[in-house]
Amino acid sequence: MKKLFALLLMLTLLLSLAACGGSEAPAAGGSEASAGGEAPAQQPANRPAGTWTLSESGDPEYAPGQITLVLDEDGGGYVSITRFKDDFVYSDYLELRWSEGAIILDGVGGVYLLQGDSLTFTWEGVTSTYVRSGTVSAPLTPPAGSYTSYMVLEEGEEYPDDSFALTLNADGTGSYFGHGEELPMTWNRYFITLDGNQSFYYVYGYYGNFDICIFDGEYQIVLRPAQN
Repeated sequence: MKKLFALLLMLTLLLSLAACGGSEAPAAGGSEASAGGEAPAQQPANRPAGTWTLSESGDPEYAPGQITLVLDEDGGGYVSITRFKDDFVYSDYLELRWSEGAIILDGVGGVYLLQGDSLTFTWEGVTSTYVRSGTVSAPLTPPAGSYTSYMVLEEGEEYPDDSFALTLNADGTGSYFGHGEELPMTWNRYFITLDGNQSFYYVYGYYGNFDICIFDGEYQIVLRPAQN
């Protein structure tokens, strides 16, 4: 129940911040809001770029609505898988790359067939069908700079507000401070890579600033721009 309470608290906070900042965060199964309140870029129906939700699963482990594919116009994106454990609901995120007729997910290539607003994807011998559930917004990239945490959610442990820090360089490099050590890292539109492992993050607006929320294992870190 602690995890459920923490998750509800987090969702309530993020919804409140998004309402104040005018920029929404992409929840699992949703699409990302564009920076500065811009309208999402419209994608033609015959183009694969967009947000797709599982409608007919070829794998009994996953039910309709449990998997979301986000395909960016630039050939990148991610897959979000919603999982259920006891009374806790969480999402796994994997980076993907796609080109005409193919999607590479977790380093393994698969093929897709697009028919209007229906996308059939075959990966590792399993074929599933997805329906278009949204468009993809323009990339929302946080400005380079330093960020410090003001909220960490992890069952059984509490951290001071400033126990994590993040530095983002414009060239996609940076550094991460946490658990008492500082490590080099890289980042792109959706993922921070640290020690070869990826953590999904999203960006949302808060009173003109960009806040960053990192999903890493079973804890979540919310960071705000460091004060100069």
